[in-house]
Amino acid sequence: MNAIRRSFLVLLVGLGLCSFSQSSQAMFTNHSSKEINLKLIYVGLQLSGKSENLQFIYDKTDADSKGKMVSVATDTENTMFFDLLPEGIARIGGYRVRVHLYSLAGKEEYEASTRLLLKGADGIVFVADCQKERLKANLQALKLVKSALREQGRDWSKFPKVVQFNKTQFPNALPTKKMSRVLGFKRETTIIANTLDGSGVFETLKAGTNELLLGIEENRVKEWTQTPEEEKAGDQMTSRVRVVSHYGEFFGEGVHEYGPWEASASDAPFYVMVHSPTKDRPYFTYATFGLSTTPQAPGGPDPRIELIAYSRSESTIVVERLATIAMTIKSASVNDTPFKVFDTVGIGDGTKPDGHFALVPPEETRSFLRFPNQKRQMRDLLFTKAVGAATDAEARVTFLKLLPLTTDEAEFATEKTTRVLLKKFASQPKYFGWGRKPSDSVLSP
Repeated sequence: MNAIRRSFLVLLVGLGLCSFSQSSQAMFTNHSSKEINLKLIYVGLQLSGKSENLQFIYDKTDADSKGKMVSVATDTENTMFFDLLPEGIARIGGYRVRVHLYSLAGKEEYEASTRLLLKGADGIVFVADCQKERLKANLQALKLVKSALREQGRDWSKFPKVVQFNKTQFPNALPTKKMSRVLGFKRETTIIANTLDGSGVFETLKAGTNELLLGIEENRVKEWTQTPEEEKAGDQMTSRVRVVSHYGEFFGEGVHEYGPWEASASDAPFYVMVHSPTKDRPYFTYATFGLSTTPQAPGGPDPRIELIAYSRSESTIVVERLATIAMTIKSASVNDTPFKVFDTVGIGDGTKPDGHFALVPPEETRSFLRFPNQKRQMRDLLFTKAVGAATDAEARVTFLKLLPLTTDEAEFATEKTTRVLLKKFASQPKYFGWGRKPSDSVLSP
């Protein structure tokens, strides 16, 4: 599950960045709303108190002054982001100041996400855990932040920053003067806080905001200017996010994302989204996204297809099988025999469980079979760009369900056709098939 959370986290980070792109500066002036947008990132080692800072601020801020909180649970802590209009901040030239607050998991496995998020930072709050046992981990977390900023050509000495010393109330806490000396903080603004009761939390936010405003005044925080490459990357990210959101309308909330997978270095990656059960769909739904980003071999039900599967419980086996079949489809040449509706497919020698499949129409409404349906405004969804199609008509995709078969069922489908076999599945629930033994065959007496 760690890989799932990491890749899903990157998606959410990308969603948060799509308004500002991935340039080295994120300050953005919205002239239509007369707002200056600034990005303040809470960084530090895992469980230092970053998410507790944001949660306390969010809970104590009036609804009219804040945006929606987005929170993703990782192994040990939550990653969060939302925006707010801080109290007591004067307008700049008639423009309000809106601060976008982010916290990110401090675990080493999320280093890529940390570097990505810091690309758009205007300033940071480094949350230090003052417990003696965490000193070395604090140093490692600070090293990562400095390294990420240095890669972007940012000068640490001039970069807006505030240091929060958290957990000083614990008996094993080191004195803040020693913490400052060991971590190398000299001129930085430091705040003592206790995120358990919220003391020092808003003081830290105010200090961080003041550092951003001072950075603007001293020309250390600059307006972001979008390049053509950034505009293209932003369009692609927005396309992907909107399609994933559209999937959610059909399947329920997306909870995990597996991937990316690439059939070859020249191919765009594809992903598998996992959706939790809902009242109307009491099972897990798995759907590929990105399989249709390149033209597929002719002969299938449509030039572009995606795969779907259902299971009673969440399983990496389902994802692995979807990815294997999708990889084969995506890497097929025009001379290969293409997969098409009602084909049977074998993985490996077919002897291991869930090694045989049929590609069949999903048990869905007629409008679902061609996605997005006619009622959707595809230009608004940016679906055409997301799948790399030239026109809206070419952007339509057809879903094929991956139905697991036992060995004798696969042999029966080859001999009698898949359509005949499906009649024997008619009384089974949609998620039926995964993890069955040979004795569980629908052909068994």
